[in-house]
Amino acid sequence: MNWFGDNMKNMEIEFSIVSLDSNANFITNAEFYENRLKFTDNEHNTHYILFKEDNKIEYVKRGSVSMQYRFDTSKQTHGTYEVDGNKFILEIKTIEILHSTEILRIEYELLLEGEIINKITILIKYL
Repeated sequence: MNWFGDNMKNMEIEFSIVSLDSNANFITNAEFYENRLKFTDNEHNTHYILFKEDNKIEYVKRGSVSMQYRFDTSKQTHGTYEVDGNKFILEIKTIEILHSTEILRIEYELLLEGEIINKITILIKYL
C-alpha cells in the first residue's frame, strides 16, 4: 500500500530508536518515493525504510555503522550489523509493526545464537 501517493513527497519526520542500552531522537527532513522513506541523521548516516507487501518492512542504515534488518511479524528473519570491519548476522523477532499516515512503529528483538541481546523500538512520526 502506498501511504503517501505515487509522487515523490518531501516531509519532516521525528525519528526515535529506543533499546536496552541507548536512545536516539531527532527531527529531520525525509523523502518518500516508490514505497521508500529516505533520511539522514545528525551524524550523516543515511537511513532507508522500505515498505514491502503484506506489512513487511526493511530497514537499512549506511554510515559508521551499517545495518540491514527485515521485519516480518509472521516469521523470524535475519539481519546484518557491521561496525569497524566486523559483520554480525543477527536473528530478528518482530513483535509488532504499526503503520498509518501518522506513524510507523516497529518493535523487535535481536537474537544471537538464540539469545536475546537487545529489545528495540523504532518510532517515526510523520510531521
